[in-house]
Amino acid sequence: MGPPIFDPEIELNFAMMVHGGQEFVWGAPVVAGDEITTTASVKDISESDGRGYYVFESESVNQRAIRCATEPGQT
Repeated sequence: MGPPIFDPEIELNFAMMVHGGQEFVWGAPVVAGDEITTTASVKDISESDGRGYYVFESESVNQRAIRCATEPGQT
């Protein structure tokens, strides 16, 4: 989640950040020799009760653009 959480426009306060949950959706198996590329993005930013909520998503694909894993809706 590196690039999105370090984006200065998002303004995350790391001292107050709590990981709310995470899930994985698995795709094609990864085998020796595969080159995996992961793309992360910010899916939602909201506020409730004076707290900020950030939802990130990442997708990992192999060198043939076949999805290996997705982390949908991390909070």
